[in-house]
Amino acid sequence: MSDHSQSSPAGVRIGRSALTLLLALVLVVTPLTGGRGAIAQTGSNGVQFVSGVFTTDNPLIMQLLSEPYFMLLDMTPYVNRDPEMAIPLESQIMAAAIGNLQDGELEFRLSLPTVPLGSLNDLDGDANDDPGVQLFSIEFGANTFGDPFMTPEEGTGWGGSFSSLIVTVPESQVVGGQVLVWAPDGEQSFSSGLGPDGIFLTDDDPVAPVEAGWTLIDLNSEPFEQVRDESVEVTLHPGDDGFTDLSDLSFTEAFTALIDELEIRYAFTAEKEIDWADLRATYLPMVEAAEADDDLTAFNNVITQFVLEFPDGHVGGTISDEHIEETIGGRLGMRLAETDDGEVIVTSVTPGLPADEAGIEVGATIIEWNGDDPIDAVEDAAQIITFSTDHARRLFQYEMLTRGPLGDTVEVTFQNEDDDEETVELTFSEDIEDRDARINATINVEDYDPLQLPVDAAILPSGIGYIRINTFYADPIMMTSAWNAAINTLNEYGIPGLILDVRDNGGGLGMIALYMAGSFYDEPFILFENELMNEDGVAVPVGFDYVQPVAPRFEFPIALIIDESCASACEIFAAAIAHNPDNLIVGYTPTAGVEAGIFTWALPGGLSFQASIQRVTIDGEVAVEGEGVPPTLLVPRTRANLLNPEDELLSITEEALIPVIIDFLDSLPEDEEPEPDLNDEEEEPDADDDSGAPPAETERP
Repeated sequence: MSDHSQSSPAGVRIGRSALTLLLALVLVVTPLTGGRGAIAQTGSNGVQFVSGVFTTDNPLIMQLLSEPYFMLLDMTPYVNRDPEMAIPLESQIMAAAIGNLQDGELEFRLSLPTVPLGSLNDLDGDANDDPGVQLFSIEFGANTFGDPFMTPEEGTGWGGSFSSLIVTVPESQVVGGQVLVWAPDGEQSFSSGLGPDGIFLTDDDPVAPVEAGWTLIDLNSEPFEQVRDESVEVTLHPGDDGFTDLSDLSFTEAFTALIDELEIRYAFTAEKEIDWADLRATYLPMVEAAEADDDLTAFNNVITQFVLEFPDGHVGGTISDEHIEETIGGRLGMRLAETDDGEVIVTSVTPGLPADEAGIEVGATIIEWNGDDPIDAVEDAAQIITFSTDHARRLFQYEMLTRGPLGDTVEVTFQNEDDDEETVELTFSEDIEDRDARINATINVEDYDPLQLPVDAAILPSGIGYIRINTFYADPIMMTSAWNAAINTLNEYGIPGLILDVRDNGGGLGMIALYMAGSFYDEPFILFENELMNEDGVAVPVGFDYVQPVAPRFEFPIALIIDESCASACEIFAAAIAHNPDNLIVGYTPTAGVEAGIFTWALPGGLSFQASIQRVTIDGEVAVEGEGVPPTLLVPRTRANLLNPEDELLSITEEALIPVIIDFLDSLPEDEEPEPDLNDEEEEPDADDDSGAPPAETERP
């Protein structure tokens, strides 16, 4: 049986906090290689080799990371309590990951250098000016873009998940685990216990001498144990890795554990007006009844209904095939849209299905739906997933209005263009023999191509560049390499303007979105502040989303096409592009308004649940979630626009961008101006042209 979770509409957002979901990866996302100039330590001078085994059942980790590694992470940022502090390249000591991450288990063996190149920290607490020691944690991570070393846009701070450290959530204070200490001589001292406050490296820590060379410090013993064996093993802790496995519990135990954690960690309790006591009173008896009957389908349906209590597009759960088929398994074979002046029109008709057989044509006006105005009737359309904004919910409900249980009927009054009104009875029917394909088609992914590349670039006939970003949920190495190639090629050909298209992009890894946005800025800036809830339900700052300038850069005017399906990481990208008020943002609506970091729970019977636990703010106010990123050029939803067989939004964006490009070029010194062809007249390519330049006629994507 195939699962149908809500991950497609909402996507997954990866943040920059050491504590958030699998997002702690961002703090330790470093590449795989040996440290520069590392010389293996010899003799009886303490620890020489570090080994361990890493295991995970987090599906996001296993699916998305193609270049895993293990490393010693310089803990100077923790010493300074500076989560935004970058890790010096020279201190990065790394080892290969041995095994297959898709199997959920990797091994590593790391050879320690005689003299590491980390930062010395005087941690003995006395007034003497000692050289101090170098301090490292052991981390699992993966390269995400660029060279194999960690840069500030890839990660800062200290580890918290997939780490030898044990940290508090969300404050990220170290309270246990194992660390490696290197001392330049036998005259240094180091913490020997957590002290009364129970936190590592605070003023109340007792200290003890530490020998020269490498020592493994076990923070789980009191006092700390110092291990000087030649070879040591370390334990990597999953920490707050974005995933909790409740699948071995009973229905009732799993649901109770889920709602207990949600009540503490859910990011928008106040904003979404969530009444946890009421939810417990409503749903726990339903779960208990499903458990008493040993009925997985009933439990699944409870989870599906529970999801709908949250007006949050990041909240989702497995939806059973049975529920989908019973709710929207039949189709009428047409799509509807509402214009700005309140007219509901048919925008597409599928041949051979009930709407087509009844004579309904593209452009027809829907006058009544089961005797009601269709604008009112759409509110009663099936709701199988949830949304953060009314505009995204309503557009999806128009999709659902033409779908229903197989065999059910609906009375539709319509009027084709230049014809009289007509009333017909339509029966929701099945048109695809393959059951899984039919169910997938009902979730609004009929045009989805699993082989479509995440980044797809072209040059439009006008001479403007075009990049379609279809998702941010893909291997980051592949995505950023394709992005770099596209920007480099556009620059090589002297393209004077660029249209970015993120329609239908459901999100993914926020760090990729931030990286790509960096191609359009020459100065870093803070886009959002990240917050997590502490055990008292109070939002605690845990870091920032930065846009860092990256190479390659594109320095000419840009425009971004958005829609109501641009969600999560896609909205990080949209917000980053909108940070420059000169950039055009074009669309019929704002983006989805679904912006948060998510956490996933595995439930009994192969089910899953996800919810928002990290939120982003600007000046202390929740940003994007519930509102979206608005267009600067709001295109009216008119009959002519919605029925245009061409890509109307793309055409409008081109028309709006061309004068911006011309003004920009006019402002440049003559020796910096490219020589673009910015007209709509297409020319035949010269058959004898061997210059390597693109033909004037380029197929519109």
